[in-house]
Amino acid sequence: MTARRALATVVIGAAIASIFPATAYAAPVVPARAVLTAAELPSGSKDYMVFPIAALPAPTGPAPNTSSQCETASHALQTSLAGVPAVEAEAWHGDTHFYASVVGRAATAKFTAQDSACGETANATRLPVPADLVRLDPVLLRVNTHRITGMADVRGATVGVIASSPDDRPLSLDTFWQVFRAQVAKVERQP
Repeated sequence: MTARRALATVVIGAAIASIFPATAYAAPVVPARAVLTAAELPSGSKDYMVFPIAALPAPTGPAPNTSSQCETASHALQTSLAGVPAVEAEAWHGDTHFYASVVGRAATAKFTAQDSACGETANATRLPVPADLVRLDPVLLRVNTHRITGMADVRGATVGVIASSPDDRPLSLDTFWQVFRAQVAKVERQP
């Protein structure tokens, strides 16, 4: 390549860069490193356990019964996530049990479709999205007085948090929001 051609290439590259803003290309999210650790949960959390999944399984068995919306949606979700890594961590904080999960592919819409088709959220109330989370368009549901779920696609992965309180014990909404925000933030900043 001649010096003149090299200079032209640099000038053209600079012109293109000035027209289109630079885009940060972050590495894909690694679920096993992106889930909250025991130290990152709210103070006083206990009984922390983590469950890494190297690759979610593909659906097995016969094709879904197409007359069943639940089977069709479940099959679509399983098919779309086959081979994708995931991780789930769980802990207790007071009387509230938490699950925080990271799935290595954006699938909030498919999870939501399955939950809806299978009637799991039939009586759920959609919660208002806090201003700091609007950019993620999360699905936030109060399933009943003892269960709340939150899910959002973050950097090409799915973040999920479920909080539940058994035996009519009080559910800590404040702790749910702490865990959900912390899990989102950890995925956002993973290198």
